[in-house]
Amino acid sequence: MVVQRFGGVVQWSDWQVPKRESAPPEFHFEGGAYDAELARVGRTGGGVFRARPTGQWGGSA
Repeated sequence: MVVQRFGGVVQWSDWQVPKRESAPPEFHFEGGAYDAELARVGRTGGGVFRARPTGQWGGSA
């Protein structure tokens, strides 16, 4: 996915999806509201997740 800012608008586009699946449409957000939400998430720790350790799938090593 590509995130771009055009003046006061933030656009999400160019989704990468598995073959034979449809990509979602472009999304557009008002830039000030988008910035405020990013700041809020940064303050509260929302959206943070812990990644699982990497390893082989489906069997023993």
